Amino acid sequence: MSGRRKFGNKFYLTYKIKIPNPAFNPSLPANKKNNPSHEWKSKAVPVSKDRATFEEFKAKFDYKHGRRKLHLPDDKSTFADLLAEFEEHIKEKRLKPKSCSRYHDTFNSFKKIVHPDRMSDVTVNVARGWKEARTSQVAPATFNLDLRNLRSAWKKAILWGLAEENPFAQIEPLKQTHRRREIAADPDAVEKLLTAAEKWNPEYWLLAMTARFSGLRLSEITHLQTAGLDMAGGWVKVEAHPCACRECEKIGGLWTPKSYQQRRVPLHARLRAALKQHPRAPGITFPGLDGGVRTARSVEKLFERLFVKAKVPRPPRELVHVFRHAFGSENAKAGIPLPTLRVWMGHKDIRTTMIYYHEDDAHSQEMMRKAERYSRGDGENLVKRKICFRRE
Repeated sequence: MSGRRKFGNKFYLTYKIKIPNPAFNPSLPANKKNNPSHEWKSKAVPVSKDRATFEEFKAKFDYKHGRRKLHLPDDKSTFADLLAEFEEHIKEKRLKPKSCSRYHDTFNSFKKIVHPDRMSDVTVNVARGWKEARTSQVAPATFNLDLRNLRSAWKKAILWGLAEENPFAQIEPLKQTHRRREIAADPDAVEKLLTAAEKWNPEYWLLAMTARFSGLRLSEITHLQTAGLDMAGGWVKVEAHPCACRECEKIGGLWTPKSYQQRRVPLHARLRAALKQHPRAPGITFPGLDGGVRTARSVEKLFERLFVKAKVPRPPRELVHVFRHAFGSENAKAGIPLPTLRVWMGHKDIRTTMIYYHEDDAHSQEMMRKAERYSRGDGENLVKRKICFRRE
């Protein structure tokens, strides 16, 4: 298990860990070369100057890691242990402050309802009781977010040897109405919003036009630099840059897009005309009253008033995302390949891009007409002509 060494006046805990072999192939038979564990590496961790304190720490360490070696959960682990381990995991992953606060809100609400002590006490029945209590407090979208966070935490707890099973894996998420998608799928409603913004304020109209015809997220719009609007090249560039706002100061003064997906979106003709009509000063494209970055809440309040002026039923939250969804669904319906649309939207996984693809009867009929034209021989003759041209 572990050992003890003394360097100077401090006791060190020594143990060995296996370094995984990067060339390991699980499809091939295991041998000396094809081995999942490449080599052993010794580590020494300083613990304490006191011998009794060190021996107590060593006993807990041997018990915990001994059960992990036998693939047994730590039956003495508590919910506080999970929170401590998960906090270290968040620091290693360098999650953004917004994601960290969501995890903290989930854990705090779970503690208020369940009052967990040991991890073994959180069973499927306890999880079901938490669902009944939580659904009476928050909206379905908030509950689904809490459920996703708890599933992720317990999944990590199993890997860390703190739990034996995931009680939240059997809890079904709630059904929620996607009012944003309904509005975004209606081109008349989106045009009503743009017309109302143009009559209301040119600054807000240009902000809505940027969200509608570039598909940027809320944070990307508020942090958009005028240098990123490449009128000559025809691009809207979403790139990381230094920022002195309150949120960016917490993570080192550097703003980065979601999932660090820097990208370029082609400049739409209507957006180009709007930018020529209202040229922007260098710096932040849509600055606040103090000349700095607008807060997300201030932009949401503007769009709340915009929905009222346009007399369009507004979704409960994320109003700017209506324009992003309209951008994604319109381009998907226009026939833009999904891998290209994934780059434009800044998605890490193409399955997220599939959310913006809405199939309707008219689009299905149009695709069938194309298939019929190909089956009548048009496509075959075109292929033959290309082959003959190459042979000549």
